[in-house]
Amino acid sequence: MNPENALNDNAVMVRRRLAVALLMAAIVFGCGGGTDYHASGGIGGTGVSMGTVTDHGSIMVNGVRFDTQQAQILVEGVPRGQGDADARALLPVGREVVVYGRTTGATQGQADRVDTFHRVRGPLQSIATSSDADYPTLDVLGQTVILDAQTRWHPDTTTVVGLPKGTILEVSGPVDGDGAVHAGHITVHTPDPSPARPVSLKGTVSGLDPEAMTFYINGQQVDYSDVDNPGNTFPVDGASVAITGQLQEDILLAETLAPFAPEHFDHITDFALEGFLIEGLSSNRARLGAYTIHIDEQATFFDGLQPQDLVPGVRLQARGRLQNRILQVDTIRAADRIQLVSMVEDVDAVNRTLTLRNMSPLLIRTDEATRVLAGADRLENIEIDDSVRVHAHIVGQSDVLAAIILVHPAPGNFPTRIYQLEGPVTAIAGDRFDILEVPVDTTVNTGIHFYDIDEKTVSREVFLADLTIGMRVRVTGRWHQGQLIIEAMVCVR
Repeated sequence: MNPENALNDNAVMVRRRLAVALLMAAIVFGCGGGTDYHASGGIGGTGVSMGTVTDHGSIMVNGVRFDTQQAQILVEGVPRGQGDADARALLPVGREVVVYGRTTGATQGQADRVDTFHRVRGPLQSIATSSDADYPTLDVLGQTVILDAQTRWHPDTTTVVGLPKGTILEVSGPVDGDGAVHAGHITVHTPDPSPARPVSLKGTVSGLDPEAMTFYINGQQVDYSDVDNPGNTFPVDGASVAITGQLQEDILLAETLAPFAPEHFDHITDFALEGFLIEGLSSNRARLGAYTIHIDEQATFFDGLQPQDLVPGVRLQARGRLQNRILQVDTIRAADRIQLVSMVEDVDAVNRTLTLRNMSPLLIRTDEATRVLAGADRLENIEIDDSVRVHAHIVGQSDVLAAIILVHPAPGNFPTRIYQLEGPVTAIAGDRFDILEVPVDTTVNTGIHFYDIDEKTVSREVFLADLTIGMRVRVTGRWHQGQLIIEAMVCVR
């Protein structure tokens, strides 16, 4: 037989075996278990929400606050606790989770079970040089780990630049289209000097060599020749897998290898997903994380998000019905905590900052992790009067750090000439208040609509009476003949 044909036949057989395994095996994060990820509605007919923890008080995931009083908590597929106290201890802010439960309102839910997982656990191999010393890029087990102002650490006194090479880091966070992990939470473990170090990794298979029984997860080579695999669940290029094993020299010797279950869900009536857009919107479809999403005229866009903003690299939360691995989107919103939209007032390429009209003194900082998308590819190419949408995180009283800047060049179309200021209230005085020290006047023009935290219409007086320092508020409007017309002010959860 021709060696090339033999290799191709082997690859075909491998693909068939994995397909059968995916349909028959019920695997929790590669650690065994009895969960049916294909049952209608998830476990027992309930919904599934996959994303990062953004707040406690039970837990907030994908904009829904889930009650965890009765919830079972699993870490890497192993039961570790139950109830609110264990949820707070085991599910820190920034950690990726899968919540099984049901929504009881637009922003409320009841969790029956919460699984949490990390993307990589292994030695720190390098810290990349960066112009922003606070947020360098890490190399952990061949994976690029991107830090930002939202990254949480345990212990919380960790100094990044002081971490010695070989320190074991456990990193949880979503993966972008380049395979980089955007760290939401990092646990620091003591360096392990042993020659064979236990590690774990989840990611997409590439460079598969069935004869040598090796493949790569980004920059990390994996040898799966010693995997005890009675079910014949072999990898294929493009498959999402979970691996545990030992690191010897630069090779990960796999001891367990299985499909990464959270990226193989299907047939779920109420499915919510947070991730990075891998492929932009085309013919009503896009790729969000591991899933294809379908967006038609029935989908509701929140937070001022527009269809033209759906470009690769944007971090989103989508919710709808998952059928045949396609999420039919009911609602979609940006996942970043702060959304700013206006026309550019000034660009400082030297200090890597941006200011927007009617947002003084707010300063938008950028770093090497900031991505400039759509109408420009770098900060230096943004022009005065371009319309931009900034996805950002708060880093100071009147500073934010941009994760993404979407550019719509001037003069642009009407939909791009909108205004949105969002953030915590920093001062209140009479009819006025500040958001990130930007003054907001509730009487600046007539026709302003006011909404409370439950999205109910209220009077201006009630809106002001309910305001407190630290409350998150969104102000929206539009530009008309060079003048800003404010249309709405909304309290945001």
